[in-house]
Amino acid sequence: MSGMNVDGLISGLGTSDLISSLMQVEALPQAKLVASVAKFGKVAAAYRELNTRFDAIGKAAEVLGKAETWNSTKATTSQTSFATATVGAGAQPMSLTFSVKALAKAHTTVSERAVALEDVVATQPIQITVGGIAQDPIDVGDGTLSTVIANINKADAGVRAAAVQVSPGQYRLQLTASDTGIVGTYTVSPVGLEVFQGDGVGGVFDVVATGSDAELLMGGPGGYSIVNSSNTFADVLPGVSINALQADESKPITLKVTPDSAGQTAQVKAMVDAVNNALSHIAANSIYNVEAKTGGPLVGDSLARNLQAKIFSTMRELPSGSTLSSVGISIERNGTLSFDEAAFGEALAADPEGVSNLFTGAATVADEADGLAAKFGALVKLASDGSTGLITQAIQGKENLSRNFTGQIEEWDLRLEKRESILRRQFTAMEVALSNLRNQSTWLAGQVSGLSANNG
Repeated sequence: MSGMNVDGLISGLGTSDLISSLMQVEALPQAKLVASVAKFGKVAAAYRELNTRFDAIGKAAEVLGKAETWNSTKATTSQTSFATATVGAGAQPMSLTFSVKALAKAHTTVSERAVALEDVVATQPIQITVGGIAQDPIDVGDGTLSTVIANINKADAGVRAAAVQVSPGQYRLQLTASDTGIVGTYTVSPVGLEVFQGDGVGGVFDVVATGSDAELLMGGPGGYSIVNSSNTFADVLPGVSINALQADESKPITLKVTPDSAGQTAQVKAMVDAVNNALSHIAANSIYNVEAKTGGPLVGDSLARNLQAKIFSTMRELPSGSTLSSVGISIERNGTLSFDEAAFGEALAADPEGVSNLFTGAATVADEADGLAAKFGALVKLASDGSTGLITQAIQGKENLSRNFTGQIEEWDLRLEKRESILRRQFTAMEVALSNLRNQSTWLAGQVSGLSANNG
């Protein structure tokens, strides 16, 4: 705001300070609006963070509500340098013994002779036959080694080509089957690559490795074999796959598939942690400092208290016969949850179905939403739904108020600027009037003085 600075030239008043003090009084309603906007921003920020923490509860609960979480298994092998195993859907606890008799190999050949990359090595289309199936003829272009290699790889005919440098500037053409096992074995014809032939005895290509299948010997000596074109044996048993790494049939390997209790424990802990994070956020933002007479953005907020209460009530609404303490979860005096992983493990080992039912709901119940996971899922939807969630609506409400008040603040800027301009004009007019009066007073005093002198 600007204007002519009169500063009591005649009256002697501190006009600028006086106007500033008056404007501070005039601006009090605007200052309250500014404070309200700042408060709305802090409340909205606190709710956004709370929304994020409720979302974490929902994600953890979603995992715990799935039957596959409680049916999950893990696989281990006794000789991890020779073979590993993975499990998928349908895997059941079991144990078996096997050994790796052979690993799968990719059929590989290499030219007898070496040539330069720019040498012409082919004059006719190359015909590759893989597993007895002839592929489309491959055009050789200008016939140079570099072009032949590029065109073979571009053709994707079941064989990969590479130039192996065996001496400076001299390369052999190596062909490797794209797939391991007997199924990837290939032949190359017609013989348009005679330039690679050496003494004419071994032919154009030497065999580096003959394509062969992987083989597992099940049950040890005297057992039966499983053969596969790759080193990954998928679904040896339902949902169980074996990855062969090293061959030695004298090394027995024990494969065990067991319930994944560690994974289930971790998932329950994730939900407990998520709940605690939400509760701690509400508590931390609801503290009032008596000495400083300041409070967190959620002090006295009814929605925050309501959501806090709903979390605790949800943990009491369990399937019949279930208790949190039975699975190692308890409510502490400070209003947070504690999780005894050892106690949970013992409960899971003693009654896996009962523990599962606590979170997923008993299978005999028509409404499966009586499990703790589903209850928490419903609470999170109530709180955080993108359109109808209580927290979502609260954030939108604060943002709407903030926008409205911001508009009023801008209107106050114009109003205060106009008011200050009026005050400056008024005080300037007063100083001008006082100046005129002083001039008149001086003139009158001169006249009176003159009259007195004449009369003397």
